[in-house]
Amino acid sequence: MILRVTLAALLGCACLSFAGPARADALLTSGALPISATTIPRCVAINISKVPISSMNVALVNTPGSPPSTLTAVCSNVPPDGVCVSGGGEETSGNVFCRITAHASAKSIRGTMMTVLGSGDINATSEAR
Repeated sequence: MILRVTLAALLGCACLSFAGPARADALLTSGALPISATTIPRCVAINISKVPISSMNVALVNTPGSPPSTLTAVCSNVPPDGVCVSGGGEETSGNVFCRITAHASAKSIRGTMMTVLGSGDINATSEAR
């Protein structure tokens, strides 16, 4: 019995054997919360895995019709139980939501969009999923 194998088949097998496990980057978003001159928007992402996350972006995004937002935190090598936070007092009106992207599984991240009063008390929250 003669076995014929094409070069394309051999290369395909070789490529599959060298490829690592497939993993998509995580994308989590929260619901939008209204902000005003008396509230401060803040987005918090937490690494709940047992390994560091190499890259995590946490952005406050204004909904259409609201003033544009430029608040994005870029965090590298976020350790287990580590946080990445975006937010501040620059946004004064509109509706803002949180967008978290990371080179990790979505199961390894928890995130929350919140508005905070000047006193430090939390006014409203929305879970990022």
